[in-house]
Amino acid sequence: MAEHLLQQTLSPEMAVMAEYYEQGMTPPTQAEAAYSRYNRLAVKGILPGGDALDELVKIEVARLGESVLAADGSVLRAGALELRAVAAFAGAGLVARDEAMASLTRLGNPVAIDRLDVAINDAMAARDYSSALATPRRGINPVLAHRLGIVPNRGLTPSEVAFLLNGQRADGRVIAGKQIQAGTQSLNQIFGLKGDQKPNQEQLEHMLSGRTANGEVLPEIAATAAVKRLETALDSKKRELSAEERKNILSGRLADGRVLSDRAYMTLLEASKSRIGYIDLTFSAPKSLSVAWAFAPTNAERAMMHQAHSDAIESVMGIIEKEIGRARMGKGGKDGYEPGSIGWVSFDHYAARPTVAVVTRDEQGCEATELHSVIGSDGRVPGDMQVHTHVAVFNVVQTESGRVGGLDLAQLDGRIHEWGALYQAYLADNLRRHGVEITLDSRTEMARLAAVPERVAAHFSKRTVSGTEAAQAYGDALTTHTAQGSTVTEHIHAMPSGSRLVTAFGAYTSGSRHREQSFIVTSEGAERAEIVGRRPLGDRREITASDVLANVTRNLSRQDEKESAVSLIERAADLRRGTIQTVQAAFQRIEERKMAQDRATYLPERLEHGRIMRVLESRLPALVERLRRHSERAAQMIRSGTALVERLTELTMAKRAMRITEGEYWQRLAERASKVPEQTQVLGQTQRGKLRL
Repeated sequence: MAEHLLQQTLSPEMAVMAEYYEQGMTPPTQAEAAYSRYNRLAVKGILPGGDALDELVKIEVARLGESVLAADGSVLRAGALELRAVAAFAGAGLVARDEAMASLTRLGNPVAIDRLDVAINDAMAARDYSSALATPRRGINPVLAHRLGIVPNRGLTPSEVAFLLNGQRADGRVIAGKQIQAGTQSLNQIFGLKGDQKPNQEQLEHMLSGRTANGEVLPEIAATAAVKRLETALDSKKRELSAEERKNILSGRLADGRVLSDRAYMTLLEASKSRIGYIDLTFSAPKSLSVAWAFAPTNAERAMMHQAHSDAIESVMGIIEKEIGRARMGKGGKDGYEPGSIGWVSFDHYAARPTVAVVTRDEQGCEATELHSVIGSDGRVPGDMQVHTHVAVFNVVQTESGRVGGLDLAQLDGRIHEWGALYQAYLADNLRRHGVEITLDSRTEMARLAAVPERVAAHFSKRTVSGTEAAQAYGDALTTHTAQGSTVTEHIHAMPSGSRLVTAFGAYTSGSRHREQSFIVTSEGAERAEIVGRRPLGDRREITASDVLANVTRNLSRQDEKESAVSLIERAADLRRGTIQTVQAAFQRIEERKMAQDRATYLPERLEHGRIMRVLESRLPALVERLRRHSERAAQMIRSGTALVERLTELTMAKRAMRITEGEYWQRLAERASKVPEQTQVLGQTQRGKLRL
């Protein structure tokens, strides 16, 4: 990884311009760089000779071929690269001049002695622009710099970078005060499995009993931990294996009985945990800025754009430091965290290595994207300008109290894109301060220099143009998306997994690449399996060739629609409109039924009644018609009966009213009768009074 970060593709002219604003740091000479890379292989300061030296020269030539250009920007030939590699070894004192001449002769590139001397002098004086300058953090905490063995005012050598990325000091010693977490071995290593062969039943029995695959006893503590790891890897979620789980594991399956391919099974056993020495954060400038940087008329303009890029990175890294620069207190951070400062080394790269993305699928159907560097007939396809910086953050946190801990890597989860957006915002702000007009690229959501047309930026994107063309020239079998720009006499569109993953857009691309004829090859088994999956259970109809062809046609004509954010908001508003009132009205009816001690809903009965009616309509049409006629007659009888009941009710009410009237008559008559004696008595008393008078 250190070698990858140190590599860059930059013409000598651009490299000198880059040095203009590289914080006053001067790259090492070619001889110094070679000594830093290969001194560890020397015995008493001298590299081994003969075939071993020739192999080292080939390794250096391969590295230079990725990152060195001629003065005019063209690609160097193999002979020139071999001479430069051998001269750098000789200039560093790793190889004697006579051995250097002999190595060139063995490699089929003999040169004159005076030409070798000139190359050696150049290697001792010329700067090495084949490597990106490893720049320590500006303003790094002096205590942390001393602890890591970093000299802040100079660049790091390749060996120093390698040690730091490995979690050590720049000189290779252990970092004082830092607790080193031991990495874990894979289960293959612990149980002594050899090769990539899946263990058999006997070996699995040994492993589950805490022994190696061949039956040797492991130490008790190590055996307990290894068995638990094995059970967990094979998807056992219980504290102890059940008889069924043990039977499944011994038969070569997972604990729950699932079957894995041999490759997937061995991947579980080969997994291990390594110590984390650093994390790599990459900040890539927009293509428009890279183009403007490359074609800037003056060094001052070029330096201004690069400084805006560097300052944006420094601003974002200050925010990141507050998030991940926390040393854990106690085991696993159970006692909290203590903030501290972190250190990093940055590698500025100025060109993009042309690659092509190839989508592959494993045995379980999981997709993975692989990036392959494109190699042309001359060795390397030239890359386009692409200003980007790798920031390697050391897994060390220095607190004010003097404690040393590791990065809080849990804070990285879900934050990478957020920090990338912050970088774009800071970059746009820095450029606007210098009067550069910045707009937002709607496609990439990155800052874009308005002065650089989009077609110009697209022209200098060989990752998607030249890289794809070179990949097409490299092989005959291409993915659907890779084949978009190709035109051939005959074209074969092969779909080994069936057509279910191909839409109309991919089908159009694959079906329009030919001049004369095109063929479609698919898996009949996959097509039949898809048809069976769409049919209801118990459907035993035969799948014919027409069904298979119709399924392929259906898939290749499918057009997936990507919904925009505006339409999503509109659809959400339509769904939300009237929802509250509808829900309230529905619950009101349910509550009323409950208060009346009735059932909350009769929906199941209604659904059952509807289902029965549909069955009757489909299977007994005559019975349905007869039932309808009888229902009409029954309805007529019910209506007549209802009228009769209503008439009887009226008569009953009238009779009751008559009874009430008769009762009132006799009551009034009785009242009158009771009043007659009273009146007679009063009259008698009046007459007696008159007689007395």
